[in-house]
Amino acid sequence: MLSDRIVAADSGIIRRGKFVNLTGVAVEIERQSEFREHYFEIMENFYDKYNISLPRSVLKTEDIIKLIPSYDLHEAHIELTENLLKIGNIKRINVTNTILLEKVNTLKGPIDGLDFLKILQSYYPVIPVWRYYWNNSDTAGHVALDGISGRITKAWKFIGKRAEHINIVPYGDLTYPCISLCDLICGYLGKTVNHIDAKEIYEQLKSKTSAFVKSEFIGDTDIEYLASDYPHSLKTERHFPHPLILIHKSKDIDNKIVRETDFFQSLLNFAGKKGGSVSFEDLVNQQIALQKGDCIICLDDEGYSKMNFVERLNPSREIKVLSVEEAYKLMEEKNKQMAL
Repeated sequence: MLSDRIVAADSGIIRRGKFVNLTGVAVEIERQSEFREHYFEIMENFYDKYNISLPRSVLKTEDIIKLIPSYDLHEAHIELTENLLKIGNIKRINVTNTILLEKVNTLKGPIDGLDFLKILQSYYPVIPVWRYYWNNSDTAGHVALDGISGRITKAWKFIGKRAEHINIVPYGDLTYPCISLCDLICGYLGKTVNHIDAKEIYEQLKSKTSAFVKSEFIGDTDIEYLASDYPHSLKTERHFPHPLILIHKSKDIDNKIVRETDFFQSLLNFAGKKGGSVSFEDLVNQQIALQKGDCIICLDDEGYSKMNFVERLNPSREIKVLSVEEAYKLMEEKNKQMAL
């Protein structure tokens, strides 16, 4: 379960011709339960206005692109983000932007800065949180990052020494309002800022929120914090919030198809209410992180048989293996309990 005071982060990429920029947003929120109430109230009005029907109530920039008619797209994104920025529980917004002009030394040798941005993109939400801790002394102890991957960096180690608890949430911007807000701000800046510089970003955000805003450029001179000198991965599965819901499917079913289904959207909605997370099953890496209350949902009978075998081999973890029908029933029962 996420704490009442938290710093959340997500990132995006802005492309304008040959110009490529990574944008990261970290937002500190106080009294998160109160923030969630305001968030869902704004979302309910947004859903009604644009006739959106989804089993979940958390949106990201990509959702707006898919769900809103193209003639309303620009205005709808700006409207939603600016309404969310007015929520008083938002205390700090840290924005980082990165372009790299010089070659970067990596474990595999030097590569062009533009090529390194493609690597950095996979864990860029770490960077605005690093700067949040670097610039402030009175900070939230709980960090919530949208799903990332990559290797250990100096920025990651810095966060690990300052934070009390770190959650990495697969599909976090579709599960938790605090991470969703970070994603929406990234997309908002791409639509509203003409020149990607710290001053213009600061002025754009500060005119819409009462929160403290800091915008800064992180580039070639900061590369020691961005690039990894360590051969070890972040082990993101150790930071997934629980209950963890794993989806097991046959290899011939595309993840993208599953992600668009009502079933997947319902799982995200359920995980958000329970303070957990949803991920596609990768037991080679995830099995060690399983614990009581977690479950594996199988999309077909063959997978159900295989995962029951895993359940029997892990009696101490007390995980459940469910079919799709059993998962729907469990969600219905839990939702009724939470409504009482």
